[in-house]
Amino acid sequence: LGDVYKRQELTGVVHGLDFLRDVNTGKEVKIGQKLVVVGGGNTAIDVARTAVRLGCEDVTIVYRRNRGDMPAERIEIVEALEEGVKLVPLAAPVEVVGDGCVSGLKCRKMINTGKGADGRGKVEAVPGSEFVIACDMVIPAVSQYFDLPFVPKDAFKTTEKGVFVTDDLTLM
Repeated sequence: LGDVYKRQELTGVVHGLDFLRDVNTGKEVKIGQKLVVVGGGNTAIDVARTAVRLGCEDVTIVYRRNRGDMPAERIEIVEALEEGVKLVPLAAPVEVVGDGCVSGLKCRKMINTGKGADGRGKVEAVPGSEFVIACDMVIPAVSQYFDLPFVPKDAFKTTEKGVFVTDDLTLM
């Protein structure tokens, strides 16, 4: 994402894992009335659904590929949409807009250009297609993953998506 979030000093930009940590540890979390989440993985979905449950009236997820390419669990995507979360696919963030506080997220439309080696859609930006989604909060939730530096890498198994493999009987 490079310089997209260079304006992180603006009030209203909070990173996905920080947001979820604060909610789950009982900290008072100020939520905007119109929130945009950037990403297509489980963290983005968790952030969006949590924001709705905290009373945010308008939650939108921006994802640079199609819905079918989102790495989040399918059922989580469906349930988020059923809860009222909006999805803007084929849109990539360009810049957080605002003067002291977030007032929007400038995005660029994307088009499909085939399939990548990972099987997901490849996309390219459409020149001159910038648009702004008005919002008072932006939560980037891209490339968010767990970091367990105190646990040896071979101490547990993960799926291809990086999810812990658990025992069906013990849930360990």
